[in-house]
Amino acid sequence: MRIRSISGFICGLAVCCLAAQTLPAQTWVSEGKAYCVDYAIAELEKNLDPKKFLRIHRSTVVNMDWIKEVASLPGGAFHLRLKDGEGTDLTVARDRAREFKARVGC
Repeated sequence: MRIRSISGFICGLAVCCLAAQTLPAQTWVSEGKAYCVDYAIAELEKNLDPKKFLRIHRSTVVNMDWIKEVASLPGGAFHLRLKDGEGTDLTVARDRAREFKARVGC
């Protein structure tokens, strides 16, 4: 499914994470489904609650409530596994690790 308007879309679903290498961005929801959204990650990030969502990579924003596991990686990065139906794996980039550690308290 392709979404061209974010009005009510993000608020209406249990969004686990957003990821994009190019447009359209992909939005994963709790049911393990991915939706294409015709917005850049930076634009989508502006519409998210900063208390719940965190940019962990230049192409990824994660919903902090959906993190199941955190593991340290060599070089200062982190590996995340989400509580979604797929057990999605994400990487926290080294340049985003300090903010991530502050948010999760590790």
